[in-house]
Amino acid sequence: MRKVLVAFIFIAVFIGILAVLPSGAWERYNITCKNPEAQKLADQIFQLLVRELTLENYKKAIMLAERAAKIEPDNDQLWVELASNCWNYADRLPKKTAPQKKERLKWFDKGKAAAEKALAIKETAGAHFWYGTNLAAGGEMVSIIKSVWMFPHMVKHMKRSEELDPDYIYGGVARFWTEVSVRVPDMVMKMVGVDVKDALKSIETQINRHPLYFENYVFIARYLVRLKRKDDALKKLEFVLTHDPKSIPEPNLYSTNVESQGDARALWKELTGKSYPAR
Repeated sequence: MRKVLVAFIFIAVFIGILAVLPSGAWERYNITCKNPEAQKLADQIFQLLVRELTLENYKKAIMLAERAAKIEPDNDQLWVELASNCWNYADRLPKKTAPQKKERLKWFDKGKAAAEKALAIKETAGAHFWYGTNLAAGGEMVSIIKSVWMFPHMVKHMKRSEELDPDYIYGGVARFWTEVSVRVPDMVMKMVGVDVKDALKSIETQINRHPLYFENYVFIARYLVRLKRKDDALKKLEFVLTHDPKSIPEPNLYSTNVESQGDARALWKELTGKSYPAR
């Protein structure tokens, strides 16, 4: 037990409690509602986020999801959508000052509460994923000592999410743990029951299944950098940078691909000191 606690503390110190969550992760499906008015609001969320993943759009999506959930409070999908949008909104807010961190924490707590409501209605991969994600992100906003307690809960929710649906948001849990492993030694990951190799295999599986979904390439590229395989990482990024974001068959993923392509371009410059395609 002491070793596990030490591992949790190590992770907290090493990564400042996880500013490592899946950028642009969003439900990406049409929510089904029984009430026509709630359905109309859910469709508006979908159309809004399909266009562009921005701070303003996520704020609007939160308000729409709240209205829809009031109309149909027993719809777990609406609460999961709200939890997702709260995290994505808060993640885009500044966090340099204490007031800014407090504001972010408010939204992460709101997202966690929404995920908790979803779990009370139905246990799903999305509800567990966004509970764990908002929990971890909220921990970044408070002190390390106060946040250590959250790690067993975070691990539990992420593992259960993957058990229920390993393909959730195209490997969201795998991306989560792969990004954590970029900052934390494998030995420590094993102490908390996470096998990085499994996460990497899951991402590779998702790449094979959805080769035109860009986000997984960026996450695996960061891990390859940790392994000092810079050339392999650049190959992953080059794939993203040489393909049209709209080449993916699912139109609802265009906005996510655009955001991931921007991340790939930034990482390329970080690794090479030059703008793509220069090295």
